[in-house]
Amino acid sequence: QAGSDRLRFTVVTSGGRVLGESHDDAAQMKDHSDRPEIQDAFRKGYGESIRPSPTLGRDMLYVAVPVDANDPSRAAIRVALSVYAMEEMIAKTRTHVLLAGLVIVVCVALLSLLISRRISQPIVSMRRIAQSFARGQLNVRVPAVGTTELDDLAKALNEMATQLGERILTITRHRNELETVLSSMIEGVFAVDFRGTIVSINKAAAELLGIDSAWAQGRSVEEVVRNVGLQQFVRDTLASDKPTEGDVSFPGAGERSFHVQGARLVDARGERAGAVIVLSDMTRIRRLENLRRDFVANVSHELKTPVTSIQGFAEALQEGGLADPEQMRRY
Repeated sequence: QAGSDRLRFTVVTSGGRVLGESHDDAAQMKDHSDRPEIQDAFRKGYGESIRPSPTLGRDMLYVAVPVDANDPSRAAIRVALSVYAMEEMIAKTRTHVLLAGLVIVVCVALLSLLISRRISQPIVSMRRIAQSFARGQLNVRVPAVGTTELDDLAKALNEMATQLGERILTITRHRNELETVLSSMIEGVFAVDFRGTIVSINKAAAELLGIDSAWAQGRSVEEVVRNVGLQQFVRDTLASDKPTEGDVSFPGAGERSFHVQGARLVDARGERAGAVIVLSDMTRIRRLENLRRDFVANVSHELKTPVTSIQGFAEALQEGGLADPEQMRRY
C-alpha cells in the first residue's frame, strides 16, 4: 500500500539494487545487499531485523521474504514497520483485549447473578418451608421448580413431611390411648427419668399424693412428695435391674398406706432412662385388718373369763363333783 505511514514496502534484487520503494525514489536509494534481513531472505528464505532507518530516521522492524518461492534468488520484498507504530498497535490491542475482558467479566457476572438467583430463590423458599416443618406445619408442600436436582430435593422434603405427619399422628394416637388408660386406672402411676424427675403422672396418683399433676411434672420426687419412704423406694427402683415392691405409709391425722411397685425404664439403646411407679391405696384394707384384729382381741378377752369358769367347773365335775347332787347342779 503505497503512501502508508506505517508500512513501508521495498523490492530488492539479489544484487542489492532497489527495484521499488513505497516511501522514496527507488533510483536514488543505495545498495541494500548488506542489509541483514535481505541476506537472510536470499539465504534462508526469511529475514528479520530491527534497526534505525537511515531514510526515515527512526527504529524500524524489517521483515523480508523472496518474491518467488520457486526462484528465491531473483528478488525479495521487504516490509518495514515503525517500532513505535508497532508498540502503539500493541497498546491498542491490549486496550481492546482489556475492554473485551471487562465486558466478558461483566457479562459473566450478570449471568452468574441470574443463575444464582434462579437457584437461590427456590433454595430460600425450601428453607422457609423446612422451618415451617420444624414448627409443626406439616401441611405445607414445596412446589416444583423445574430443575432436576431441586425437584428431587423438593420431592424428598415433601415425602419427609408426609412421613413426619403420619408418625406424629401415630405417636399422638398412642399417647392419647395411653393417657386414657392411665386416667381410667384407680391405681396411681407416675414415671421419673434417671435423675428422679417426674415426667408423667396420672390423675389417680396426683389425688392419692395430694398434689397438682401439672405442677408436679418437671420437678424431682423429693420436691413433690414429702415422704422419705417413697423417695427411697424411687431411688431403689432406679438403681435396681429387677422390679421392686414394698409398702409405704403416710403418717398423720389421715394416715394412709400404699403398696408400691416399680420397674426400670430403658430407652431405644437399652440404656437406663428412668422408672415407673405404681401406687395401690391399701388404707381401707389396712383399716379393715386392724378392725378385724381388734375385734378378735376383744372377743378373745370377753370369752376368756366365762370359758375359764366353765373349764374350772368341768374339771371339778371330773374330780368328783358328780357324786354330790347339789354340787353337780350348781356346777
